[in-house]
Amino acid sequence: MMVTTTPTRPCNWFGIHCNEAGSVSNISLTDSGLEGTLQSFSFPSFPNLVKLNLSNNSFHENIPSHIGNLSKLKILDFSVNEISGSIPQEIGMLNSLTYIDLSDNFLTGTIPASIGNLTALPILSIQRNQLSGSLPQELGMLKFVTEIFFSENSLTGIIPISIGNLTNLWALYLDRNQLSGSIPQEIGMLRSLTELALSYNNLTGPIP
Repeated sequence: MMVTTTPTRPCNWFGIHCNEAGSVSNISLTDSGLEGTLQSFSFPSFPNLVKLNLSNNSFHENIPSHIGNLSKLKILDFSVNEISGSIPQEIGMLNSLTYIDLSDNFLTGTIPASIGNLTALPILSIQRNQLSGSLPQELGMLKFVTEIFFSENSLTGIIPISIGNLTNLWALYLDRNQLSGSIPQEIGMLRSLTELALSYNNLTGPIP
């Protein structure tokens, strides 16, 4: 008698969850001893993915541009890996995101202006990387953002006046960078702000 086997469905795999239609909606593999690159991750194969958490692993190299295919993604967590390269412009295509954490990696380059497209985003964390360049004016488009963590990078330039548009912001961490210029008067428009960290920069001028 011939015995045939079929591979188990991904919905039954550890850390993989599917929706009622049987489509993968949640990949949560934090602290799972994984290593390698994200280049081999077939992002277009997961059109209904809502959560992708690969934190606390050993992924390296860059975030591929085709991450922009995850149009339904709400939670993206690549924190505490060894990911390098720049943040792809395509991250701005993920306009359903409500949480993004890329902290504790080796990311370089600038913060892409496309970050301003993430208008539903409350939490943005890219601290403890090697990011450089200035803060994009487009940050002021994140009207629902409540927490921004940019600490411990090599960001330069001024704090953009568009920061005053973030009226829901209650935590702003820009400390331990190389920001210069004065603290903008517009910081006073952040009436929800309860946590502000600007220390260890090159800021000058009076406290507004």
